[in-house]
Amino acid sequence: MMEYIEAILKLDVFINTLAAQMGLWLYALIFFVIFAETGLVFMPFLPGDSLLFAVGALSASSVSFDIRIYVPLLICASIIGDSTNYYIGRSYGRSLFEKKHFLSRLFNISYLQQTEQFYIEKGRIAVMIARFLPIVRTLAPFVGGLTKMPYRTFLFLSACGSVMWVTTFCLAGYF
Repeated sequence: MMEYIEAILKLDVFINTLAAQMGLWLYALIFFVIFAETGLVFMPFLPGDSLLFAVGALSASSVSFDIRIYVPLLICASIIGDSTNYYIGRSYGRSLFEKKHFLSRLFNISYLQQTEQFYIEKGRIAVMIARFLPIVRTLAPFVGGLTKMPYRTFLFLSACGSVMWVTTFCLAGYF
């Protein structure tokens, strides 16, 4: 556990070490981290913003990090992750509210109705802005699917948010 915390605190050193050891497999690892943070409801603790910033910073100072490869790759990871999370919410989210279980107080049907109303009124902006809010970034696609936001609308907003998020943090680190 301490090794994980130390790796997060010294992310740039950790990634440079990984780059030397892993080579091209590092692209896959970073892709997976961004995918998992946006695509798996139970992974909101992964370092999305700081990882994107570190990738940008390391791209400016390292031969093994090419920002021209990372930016499009991580935009794809983010969009695919969002779509996965959307489908998890669409396929399984409602069952949390419809079945009686030990979490029934947390997943009350009136909360679902309030959330659906919120997504009708402000869901479009929520999907795009959620990119920049760590825990919300993981929950917004799930809730979008849960509330049955049209997928085409969701995909467009997710893609716009992903482009802004990845580009902003990677270029901020790079410059």
